[in-house]
Amino acid sequence: LARVAALVPEDAYGARVLQAWRAASTTGGGLVGPYAAYPTEGDATAAVGRLVGQQTAAAPAFDALLLPDTGPRLRNILGLLGYHQLDTRTVRLLGTMLWQDDASLASEPALQGAWMAVPPPDGVSAFARRFEDEFGRKPAPLAGLAYDATALAAVLIRGERRLDEQALTAPSGFAGRLGIFR
Repeated sequence: LARVAALVPEDAYGARVLQAWRAASTTGGGLVGPYAAYPTEGDATAAVGRLVGQQTAAAPAFDALLLPDTGPRLRNILGLLGYHQLDTRTVRLLGTMLWQDDASLASEPALQGAWMAVPPPDGVSAFARRFEDEFGRKPAPLAGLAYDATALAAVLIRGERRLDEQALTAPSGFAGRLGIFR
């Protein structure tokens, strides 16, 4: 996917997603596509129309669309994308882990074939089993992330490396219990 567009909520989370999207697009060899932000309360029609209006069959503005939202707002966005005739057979929809918060999204027709960034299920299951065996309860949702962050710090310190930006932003990332993370 060469050109990834973003459609984000106008809030702190949307701003963070835009920042990460820009950084990933430029360092990953892709091209920063267009983006639009929509109000968290109210109508998203104008933002969706502006973004999708840039997409033509002759000269597509983007190959994929990042949708970092969930629940009723995401369903509203999906309906607006359909209304504006965005062809999801040629534009890949991309989501964040927020999509996991709403199990019913798995049956949403507009999201069939979409990609969601999540840790590999095998790693999550193995971590949960080990955690439960050790502590007698299921892990909190962020337990795997906390474990991996702590393990990374221990590995860097043990190797007499510094916990600085260069060490923490290694392009190859790190192998954690939940998979590769950067």
